[in-house]
Amino acid sequence: MIRRPPRSTPLYSSAASDVYKRQDLEDQSASPAIEPVDIAAIVRNVSDRYSPIARERGIDLIWWCEPSEFGLVYGDGSALDHVVTNLVDNATKFATHQIEIQLTRNDSSYSVRVSDDGSGIADSYLAHVFDRGWTPELSARSEKQSSGLGLFIASTLAERCGGDLVVDTNQSSGDKTKNSYTKFTLSLPVDNRS
Repeated sequence: MIRRPPRSTPLYSSAASDVYKRQDLEDQSASPAIEPVDIAAIVRNVSDRYSPIARERGIDLIWWCEPSEFGLVYGDGSALDHVVTNLVDNATKFATHQIEIQLTRNDSSYSVRVSDDGSGIADSYLAHVFDRGWTPELSARSEKQSSGLGLFIASTLAERCGGDLVVDTNQSSGDKTKNSYTKFTLSLPVDNRS
């Protein structure tokens, strides 16, 4: 009998990958492996890995890119895959109905934005989102279910690759006129060879 792996396999793979990436980050002399990268293919692959999980949770996961013929960028494909995977993994945990992944580009830079319609992050915790060991469970004073390494590693990889990772969030706090959301935006240079 052939057993299918559980749908949550990418979540466990992400946690294991965080441990290996953390080890890599400890080596301060390490530099990103710069190569031609099809970032649209990376985003599409991450989206394809998480679509079944999102569907099981009743969440619509959509992604799009502009321009539609995105072309190649020069960067560290492994690091980019890790960051996007982490952002989408988090979004599947906290989204209520929808996750949107946007890939956009101009002449000098590109960005990947992962948005979810979850409850958002309280303003008082925003300064700590990228700290090593911070998790939403800490802010809710509930049992810690993650290592708190994912966003720390994602932010560190973004910086090491010459870019940045920022968060924008809103908590509706019962106000029916405001929508809750969290948006993480990874911005990187199109050509990171210099």
